[in-house]
Amino acid sequence: MQAIDARRLRAVMVLNGDTVKTLAAKLGLHPSTLSRTLNGRREFRVHEVVAIVRLYGLTPGEAGAIFFPARRRASA
Repeated sequence: MQAIDARRLRAVMVLNGDTVKTLAAKLGLHPSTLSRTLNGRREFRVHEVVAIVRLYGLTPGEAGAIFFPARRRASA
């Protein structure tokens, strides 16, 4: 399972005034589904990642740091 940088995503959520409940609603997910994803028990689906990137206006670097942190560490 691909791990995400949940701490970084949660920080982005807070900076944008979102909670698990509000972001889940924006993504069309149940809050428990988003919670499981943030806690590593479920992977994000591609359309969810795209929606988050668009919603928060993430740069490619920011998105990579959140959704592909292991890949970034390996290339550093």
